[in-house]
Amino acid sequence: MTYGEDLVSSLLNKLPKGEYYVFPEPKIVSTSSSKQNPDFVIASAKLGIFVIEVKDWIDIRKFGQKKIQLKRPNGTIEEETNPLVTAKEYAHNLAERFQKRKELLCKHDGRNKLAFPWMNAAILTHLDNKFIRECEDRGIWNKGEVLGKDDLTEERFENALLQIPVPWRMKSLLSADILDIIRGVIEPEYIVPDSSGNDVGTITTQQARLITEPLRVREPQSPKQKVLLDPDFLTTEAKETIETVSVRLVRGVAGSGKSLVLARRANYLAETYPNLDILVMAFNVDLVEDLRKRILKATISTR
Repeated sequence: MTYGEDLVSSLLNKLPKGEYYVFPEPKIVSTSSSKQNPDFVIASAKLGIFVIEVKDWIDIRKFGQKKIQLKRPNGTIEEETNPLVTAKEYAHNLAERFQKRKELLCKHDGRNKLAFPWMNAAILTHLDNKFIRECEDRGIWNKGEVLGKDDLTEERFENALLQIPVPWRMKSLLSADILDIIRGVIEPEYIVPDSSGNDVGTITTQQARLITEPLRVREPQSPKQKVLLDPDFLTTEAKETIETVSVRLVRGVAGSGKSLVLARRANYLAETYPNLDILVMAFNVDLVEDLRKRILKATISTR
């Protein structure tokens, strides 16, 4: 990440969990545009979708609604596209993908439209709000569409996001199910297919955290797990393993996705740690067969 992207990412990750879902540089493929990777997409249960472009420009010589002229540190003068124009193109591409999911549409004046609004904005990390306001007054962009360095503090950042112009406001919050579908559209790897390849759901944020949790084999500084058996019953190696190996228990009712998390976790570890041998165990033959299909390049024996 650039300096500005790193700063904005840090601020986004401090927004209230459950109210904002942040996607850094998602890949948005479109048949009508070559632009694929916006800096950030934010899904808000209260406001809708934000597409944000971040620029670390310092010395701007000329500003226009479509093009911007700036001086590089090496002294060269170059022309760049206004980041609002870029963000808007990304937002259009994303809206096209949303519209392919009927669950995300509603009837309005006899036509199908997205059940939530989408917005585009830019963040200029080195330019103060005086400059931002001057550009607003000159009609370069609308009020609130661009954030400056004065907005990039924990105290002011969320309020600045809330000032980004919204084309219309939703009457109710987006449900968790709708937000999961939105997440699946933005990052298709979260989609869960059935044996025929049909979309049957989306990995939840909690499941995603469990799947992608870093592997921690030795944790000498972490609190030791309680040994539940008589110490004399265990070997020294066994006691050390109990106290230092990272263990997670995933519980839930039938159909809640426990086996799915297990399979995705195995895939994640195999990709992240290719030199590891990973053992996945199950209690019945049917589940082993299902895991065999879900775990990529797996050699699973039925025992």
